[in-house]
Amino acid sequence: MKVHLFMLVFLLSGCVLTDIEDPYERVPLPVEHIDILAYREGQLYVRTYGKAPDACTSYDTSEITSEDAHTYRIRNTGKRNKNALCAQVLTPYTADIRILLPGLGTYRLIFWPGTVDTVLSLPMATK
Repeated sequence: MKVHLFMLVFLLSGCVLTDIEDPYERVPLPVEHIDILAYREGQLYVRTYGKAPDACTSYDTSEITSEDAHTYRIRNTGKRNKNALCAQVLTPYTADIRILLPGLGTYRLIFWPGTVDTVLSLPMATK
């Protein structure tokens, strides 16, 4: 009985204490250019273009925060394996993102880090 209880505690503690380390590090991806793809039902679809710091870094996610009702800050983030060896050469990337907007009006989109700071008015003609 004591052996079974000891084994049970040992197994449970091993499961609780096991911490799986994320093999990826996150890095900000600069945005150099955007294309407005479409606006439908309160959703703006945007394609972003930029250069990752190396060929091992790939687009992971976009963080979108609203500074006020009509200003949005967008930050693209990439990920790369912490153990990978990569040549430090700028590598082009694209990312399609969706921004939820409260309705028609004029909006400012600030892409950080990057050089894109765009003001657009909806409704608008899109590609």
